[in-house]
Amino acid sequence: MAPRFSPVWLVIFGILSVQLGAAVAKSLFGEVPPTGMVWLRLVTSAVLLGLLARPTWRGRSAADWAVVVGFGIALGVMNWAIYQAFARIPLGVAVTIEFVGPLSIAVLGSRRARDLLWVALAGAGVLLLGFGASASADDKADLIALDKAWGAAGMKGDAGAVGKLLADSLVSVSADGVTDKKGELAASEPAPAGAQYEPTDYTVTFLDKDTAVMTHGTKGAEAHYSMHVWSRKNGQWQVVATSSTPVAAK
Repeated sequence: MAPRFSPVWLVIFGILSVQLGAAVAKSLFGEVPPTGMVWLRLVTSAVLLGLLARPTWRGRSAADWAVVVGFGIALGVMNWAIYQAFARIPLGVAVTIEFVGPLSIAVLGSRRARDLLWVALAGAGVLLLGFGASASADDKADLIALDKAWGAAGMKGDAGAVGKLLADSLVSVSADGVTDKKGELAASEPAPAGAQYEPTDYTVTFLDKDTAVMTHGTKGAEAHYSMHVWSRKNGQWQVVATSSTPVAAK
């Protein structure tokens, strides 16, 4: 009996389902942590599969249950690991790394020349991901401009302007180990009259196109060295982590 659907289309549908689900899940990490998302995904999948497949629970041997438990553990650990990766690196990069192993095994076990075409396509995809993750010079200039605007607003004591540049989940650590939340950092007192914000020696390193680590020095009576982690969400850059260390005046 011929199958109702081509295996190729079933594989493509499966890939689209998994990756679209991962993209949606990554966008929700601000509300649900990766481990919680994995639990929701696996429990929901198990319930749906049970309702659709209606497996027979009785009459199973110990060996059958050992296979089920082993497969469940492997599936859970695999999903937990990849979702932890999604939380730390771009989705495309994580998926590319995930597929390198299975793809390599498939290629090594292949005996057909046309399979080299799929290897070439996979390699092209990796290159495209690399180009897509790169940040432009405009992004760097925008971040430096935002940092200067943050400093200027802070000097004026403009809590509203500062607050727009800080993420709600901000982590701020001072040189003495004191941590501040967004509201505390935004509500700082205005600088004395005549004081100026003079940042120097900017460096901006992009971890991906939407995440950057910035460092710079600051001149003046309260000279310090700062490091900020910027994240772009819905087209808006905000600081998600920051720290500062005073430096001795030269």
